[in-house]
Amino acid sequence: MSGDEIWVPSHDKPVGTIKRTGSGVQLTLRDAPEPGFLDWLAENGQLLVVQMLREYGTYRMTEDLSKADKKEKAKE
Repeated sequence: MSGDEIWVPSHDKPVGTIKRTGSGVQLTLRDAPEPGFLDWLAENGQLLVVQMLREYGTYRMTEDLSKADKKEKAKE
């Protein structure tokens, strides 16, 4: 499988792909959403991971709250 396409609102075609591998995730960007972005990303990739971890933390907190709410409603 070649992976799921990555789309951004400003482009009329996918800018890359992302796929789960046996031991990780592979992200491939073909077209930069903005000029210079790929060069910047290559130099600052750690920032991307930090932001994704923040997003994941928010997601987990929201999911945990949703599950807790469903359990409380089930008790009623």
